Amino acid sequence: YDTGALYTASLEVATVGGCRDTARQTFRIDPTPRADFTSDNSCVGLNTTFTEQASIEPEDSVTTYQWQLKAGLTAKGPDPSNTYTSEGTYSVSLTAISSNGCRDSIQQPVNINPQPDVNTLPDTTFCKGDSVRLRTSVSPDTSTILFSDDFDGSITSSNWLSTSLGSTGS
Repeated sequence: YDTGALYTASLEVATVGGCRDTARQTFRIDPTPRADFTSDNSCVGLNTTFTEQASIEPEDSVTTYQWQLKAGLTAKGPDPSNTYTSEGTYSVSLTAISSNGCRDSIQQPVNINPQPDVNTLPDTTFCKGDSVRLRTSVSPDTSTILFSDDFDGSITSSNWLSTSLGSTGS
């Protein structure tokens, strides 16, 4: 059946004695939404935003979004967020409900990563124009280490050597 169209079903009943009666029922098939969502990559203690990406045929719309963000935590609306306090994989579900009451649900795993633990040497004083060697260790291992200064951002050069035990730069 095509969605959005009206149909009529008939039921005819005949008795053994030859008596007959017919009942007719008109019905419409409404479109069912297709629930879907994305989430940004997140770390423990940071806000994780979920974005609905439900779709439905043009003659209807999704009007209600029901979320299960983790055990015991629900939300409503198209784009909720949550701050997870523990790393791990959480099962997140979305139920999308159309204006005609048709519904669809999806459940997806969402990975919450640990915050890196960065250790550096104590503050160091050096003269303008000098090279400085900074050492740090990062746990868990990471492929990206960003360096910035608290001054005017005028770092003239940086050469980073990254190893599984930490990173150094100048």
